[in-house]
Amino acid sequence: MDLVVSDQTAATTAQTDPSTARPEDESTLLDRIDKLHRLIQQVKERQEKANSEGQVDNTLSKSLKLYQQRLEHYETRLTALD
Repeated sequence: MDLVVSDQTAATTAQTDPSTARPEDESTLLDRIDKLHRLIQQVKERQEKANSEGQVDNTLSKSLKLYQQRLEHYETRLTALD
């Protein structure tokens, strides 16, 4: 029984690991790129608001960097499809 649970956990991990996921099609990548552009814009707006209120939110900076890295990754994958 424990063996089955371990196997299920491994299968779940493999499915959610981006390096082992099936390749995305162009429409999926375009959708993800669009969403990331919107997220980046929202984070930038929140940063501006926080700055205008004299606050510094390091989590926003970290989020922005992560979203920009993901965007670059998806754009590279989209380019590779062509």
